[in-house]
Amino acid sequence: MIRTRFVSALLMGMLAPLILGLAASCAPRLASSEDPGTVTFRFESSGYTALTYWRRMKPEGGIGPQASVGTTMLRTLADAPPQEYAPITLTLDSGRYYLESFQAVTPLGYYDSADEPGSAGKGWDGAAGEPLYLAFTLAKGQRLILPKVSIAAEGDKKNPRLRFVFDDPEGIFYVGRKFRQ
Repeated sequence: MIRTRFVSALLMGMLAPLILGLAASCAPRLASSEDPGTVTFRFESSGYTALTYWRRMKPEGGIGPQASVGTTMLRTLADAPPQEYAPITLTLDSGRYYLESFQAVTPLGYYDSADEPGSAGKGWDGAAGEPLYLAFTLAKGQRLILPKVSIAAEGDKKNPRLRFVFDDPEGIFYVGRKFRQ
């Protein structure tokens, strides 16, 4: 019995650094360049479940891959208690990123900013050349910590509206027309 515990403790002592190292190497990395930056997203949910989708504008004008940040809807379906979001850090290529769409489950019900969740182009106003919601720019090798964003629900169950509340004294976010209203 003592020998078994000793062997187990020894194995865990040897395997723990390996497991932690593997977990760290599996951190979300959506970058393909040699000098990417990191972005830390900080959301405050007030007990809501929310999922945001971000896209990069390519220099030639197209859009890049989608990155999702937040809590999945499966958490809500599982009737798990909502939790405050921990900061989420992603490794991304430099460039301009915009909030494409977002979904949330609040006490007022389900809210989806896009007709088709996650579909390309919903968060960008091509005619005006600006984002509809939020955008930020990431420089090469930059470590960017975005302002903390709180999600607030307003209205009633028939007409729920979400508001993203944040204090951005450094002007990191570019605020699009739908959030300026």
